[in-house]
Amino acid sequence: MRLFRASLATVAVCLFPLLSQSLVAPRRAARGVARRMQLRASTDINNIDDAKAQIRWLPPLNPSVKEASSSGIPNTTVMPVFPLGSIAYCPESEQVLNIFEPRYRKMYNDILMNGSRRFCVTMVSNEQAGQFAEVGVVFYLKDLREVSEQTGDAVKYICTHDVVERVKIHTILNPRAGVDRSTYMKAEVSILTDDDKDAELDAAQAALMEKVEKVVGLQDELGEDVRFEVGVAERFDGGRNGDKSLWSLIELWKAYLGTRMQSKSNQMQREVEEILVTYLQKRADNPKGKAMRSGSFSLADLPLSVRKNVQGMQERLRGEVMPMLDEQTIWVQLILQAATHEERLAIFEKLVDNETQRIQTRLSLKKMFGSVDAPSIGGEPKDEPGFDGPGPVMGMGQPGVLDEPPVADEPEAPVAPEASAAPVAEENEAADEPGLDEQGLDEPEPKSGP
Repeated sequence: MRLFRASLATVAVCLFPLLSQSLVAPRRAARGVARRMQLRASTDINNIDDAKAQIRWLPPLNPSVKEASSSGIPNTTVMPVFPLGSIAYCPESEQVLNIFEPRYRKMYNDILMNGSRRFCVTMVSNEQAGQFAEVGVVFYLKDLREVSEQTGDAVKYICTHDVVERVKIHTILNPRAGVDRSTYMKAEVSILTDDDKDAELDAAQAALMEKVEKVVGLQDELGEDVRFEVGVAERFDGGRNGDKSLWSLIELWKAYLGTRMQSKSNQMQREVEEILVTYLQKRADNPKGKAMRSGSFSLADLPLSVRKNVQGMQERLRGEVMPMLDEQTIWVQLILQAATHEERLAIFEKLVDNETQRIQTRLSLKKMFGSVDAPSIGGEPKDEPGFDGPGPVMGMGQPGVLDEPPVADEPEAPVAPEASAAPVAEENEAADEPGLDEQGLDEPEPKSGP
């Protein structure tokens, strides 16, 4: 009997490691399969429609619900929510906001009083009113300046934040607040970490940086008006964290896109001005021409042929700018919600490949025809960190790269530029539906460089 027990114990001791491996191995295999499926899904995204279909959104706000039930998911925390338009923010960046709406003044007072100094920022849908992205980021308040006396209380605080981590939003706890604006919204969130946090991805990161370096070289060869500085790729390693991380590279890429968009807008504005000047000069002695030269006029005052010309230029500009705007928003949000660093690398690599193809096409045209249609940028040359090229850095309503301090009560979602700036929404007036808090009411403060 003792021998049997000893044998049984021996068998149990021998089998336990095997049993443990048999239980653990399937879980590891399942995680590996899930990561491969996520990576395959990211590499199957070939256009903006594919990318939009992959973005995960919360249900639209239900104004009839004052307080929502907890999700019951463990390891969650409650944070204020500050939706800041159709902008995707990246971890490890610095963001400056002007705060002036009462509910967000209260939010800042609350996070200072309770010591958390944190709130969640998430992207707003351009297609569905009152809908927010499921994955957002955490802003950590590191500096607050009261400026109400200097601004006549138009702006209460100027706040500087570090974007510290990603979060998944499970539930908006007070959805009605997003409609009646009685206070700021709160959400139940959980902190996101990479599923492949222990994976060694040095080879994939190095391969990506080689492609970035190739883009820089091609831009320099072509002589693009807006281009990265030669050697900029050496400042990054594509890693998970730190000043050289993929996140830092993505922020620079966003700034580059914003500068290209402003370049296109400036060029179109000059072309429109040339058309109008030519039209008015030809009618210098015409009574209508004299009246138009001495006062303001709208596009409707111009002949049909001139209007069609200007409208065609606007449509051309929209077609050129929208893909860049999509990169700044949809594609970056896709990177933000990726479950692994490997997936983020794969998605960003697609953007780099697209830029490579664009530059190579322009180089081919230059070799065939001797030139390419590369618009120059107006204004005095201005060096910006990370890329070189003349002209001011402006971000089409993106944070940190605006020309002048914002004065609107509600930030506009990024839109393709028209011949003139669109009017800014007044306080308590949402962009699409009255009463719906689509984009928050406070706007980033300008700062130089990306």
